[in-house]
Amino acid sequence: QYPIQTIDPILKEIKSIPFADRKMEYAKDALRNKCITSDQAYRVVEAFTFDDDRVEIAKYCYDRMTDKIYANKLLDLFKFSSTRDEVRKYFTN
Repeated sequence: QYPIQTIDPILKEIKSIPFADRKMEYAKDALRNKCITSDQAYRVVEAFTFDDDRVEIAKYCYDRMTDKIYANKLLDLFKFSSTRDEVRKYFTN
């Protein structure tokens, strides 16, 4: 399975949605049956503001990543060691 060509239309829509829960719902729907690269995942996670949302969408993106060996770059997006550790554990299971 190949990653989608561009994440830009999905990102544009994510960024235009004001409410975190709707933003999450849209992102999950938009990515449901798609494969993405770690770079695309990074941009999606970065589009979320709150750490809890970033953890949730990072895990969701990881499950769709074609290049999981590069997933650790997403850890840079987490300010707190506790959330960073949670995401890292998910990536290594």
